[in-house]
Amino acid sequence: MTIHQLPVINNPEIFESLICDLFNELETKNTYKKFGGNGHKQKGIDVFSSIDKIAIQCKKKDLSQRDIVIRKQLLVDIEKDVLKIIKENLKVKITRFYITSTYKNHPDLDEYCIELKEKLNLEFDIIYWGWNTIEEYILDKKNLLEKYWPNFLFRESSDEQNLIRN
Repeated sequence: MTIHQLPVINNPEIFESLICDLFNELETKNTYKKFGGNGHKQKGIDVFSSIDKIAIQCKKKDLSQRDIVIRKQLLVDIEKDVLKIIKENLKVKITRFYITSTYKNHPDLDEYCIELKEKLNLEFDIIYWGWNTIEEYILDKKNLLEKYWPNFLFRESSDEQNLIRN
């Protein structure tokens, strides 16, 4: 088995589009769309599906910072966005709230999501997806790879798909 590593998306708007496209691919219903954009009151979410009752917040992080700094930022971001959903009276009924990030997976972030749900007695789950999780799903989606990483070539071999940089 060959393991590939995709470069992180560094543009926040493109990252939001990627996450929207990814969830549409994963859920296969094509019901995910962006919740407004720059200048709109987004109430703590970037992407949503009213059919699946899922909201998503996308966090593009500066990966040149130390890991501990990024994790602390994300902990603050998660709580701030959850509180926005509550305080700004989000009209979209949700059962799951995903925080997706260009930062990697980390158990501290997973545990914090669980603790925050319990602490605030929320009716929806909070789930963190770091770049590792996002990348894992994207690597199975050739159309997303071609759309967001067009400088890569895809070659099928008898045993596996190979990803080669141009």
